Amino acid sequence: MVNNPRHPHSLQILRELLDEEGNTILDEEQNPITEVVFESVCRAYPTGKSRYLGDVVISDYTISLPKHKFNVKPGDRVKVDDNIRILSGDVVDSYVNNLGANIWFNISDN
Repeated sequence: MVNNPRHPHSLQILRELLDEEGNTILDEEQNPITEVVFESVCRAYPTGKSRYLGDVVISDYTISLPKHKFNVKPGDRVKVDDNIRILSGDVVDSYVNNLGANIWFNISDN
């Protein structure tokens, strides 16, 4: 990716594959099968509490990224490469405004 001081990290959003009945498709080890549905540059940083529109969102990390039209949903998985390690977690909430977007997520072990 291009070297960008505002968004020096990279992001992948993964979503579980569903069958015709809406059930999660599992692999042979009974783990959900996911696919990458969105990629972007970003900046990820630790947060305790984030505030927007008077509501409080509690998350481990916040991702700041350029404005986009993709619908990031709570429960989607994120993978962030911060040039030191890969952070993985579950989306808590997301918000797009006229200047950019934020995604809040909690770290997970998988």
